Amino acid sequence: MVGKSRLLMGLILSVIFLVPVSHAYELSEKLSIEGSLGLVYQWLEHKTGDFEDRDRGAGVFELNVDFKPTDVDEFFLRGSVASRNALNRVNPFELTPYADDLSDDLHHINNHAGSWRNNLMEAWYKRSFKFSNNSTIGVTIGLIDTTRYIDENRFANDELTQFMNEVFVNAPTANLVSYDLGGTLEFDKDNFSLRVSFINSKTESGYHYNYLATQLGLKVDTILGEGNYRIYGFVSSEIASERLYGVGVSFDQDLIKDKLGAFLRAGWQNDHNEVTYRSFVSLGLSYFFSLLDREMNFGIGYSYLDGTKKADISYTHACEAYLKLLLAKYKVIRSYLTFDIQYINDRIREEEPRNREGWIYGIRWVTSF
Repeated sequence: MVGKSRLLMGLILSVIFLVPVSHAYELSEKLSIEGSLGLVYQWLEHKTGDFEDRDRGAGVFELNVDFKPTDVDEFFLRGSVASRNALNRVNPFELTPYADDLSDDLHHINNHAGSWRNNLMEAWYKRSFKFSNNSTIGVTIGLIDTTRYIDENRFANDELTQFMNEVFVNAPTANLVSYDLGGTLEFDKDNFSLRVSFINSKTESGYHYNYLATQLGLKVDTILGEGNYRIYGFVSSEIASERLYGVGVSFDQDLIKDKLGAFLRAGWQNDHNEVTYRSFVSLGLSYFFSLLDREMNFGIGYSYLDGTKKADISYTHACEAYLKLLLAKYKVIRSYLTFDIQYINDRIREEEPRNREGWIYGIRWVTSF
């Protein structure tokens, strides 16, 4: 296993430093194209519990097409193809160790039948309205992703360039729904924002349901720098004869402008058969610096999650740290390399041993344009 891991790591590093980044993309005033190509490899090291050491990788290519025929109209498409699932398919823990949409996630998205629901993630139209009192309203309909509008965070929100584990990407207790039919209302005035998202989806157990989330946000500028403070709530229609509902917060604040930032998330939801955790809190730091003329970013986070009374998990501790460095850049193209380490400890209610814990080491290369 060790020899195999070293060989695969060598192959990945060879690809990293041989991939050209000298391509340029023509962008018109109305049409823009963005995308990313990434490789990830993860190693699971057993510490306690009934599972073995594993190592797995994945590759993902994502493309976004944004067309704005007028100043107030926007059409957006997002699609992705992936090969393999990193550690997600063999993961022994409750939390997903790599939060990107991988091969299994992109096949029959949200358990919908039909090949058209493979790889197509977002397809929506947005109409904006601007008013003289410095306020705007945006209305979006189509295949949407509620994580665009609810629970955003500058320092813990991007699985491609920040943390890998799902708990540091979006709140697990928010049950945010992605890639289904719905709509969003966005209201912005000065430093105040309001988001309302509605979406219809389907659970893994086959229940069709509606999901509604609302978020209030406030942006502040102080001597420390920018700060964003958000509070949200959500509710669903009946799932297995019971509604799902909860509340949460997502804060990010500069501590040293453009250098050091902190994030805090917390959330609660009702005990429901379809969920594992009743409440959680996560917090961490993000530090930006340069070394040998290379842009670098170091992030560290900790999360505690409390299981519902009906779940097999009593509680979970999760820690993660990453170091990201800029390999190369050319015009709009950026190539990054990230080294990542995670520690996860699930406390099991009835099994022996009652702790399931281990370390996950990861390396990720992403080129974006």
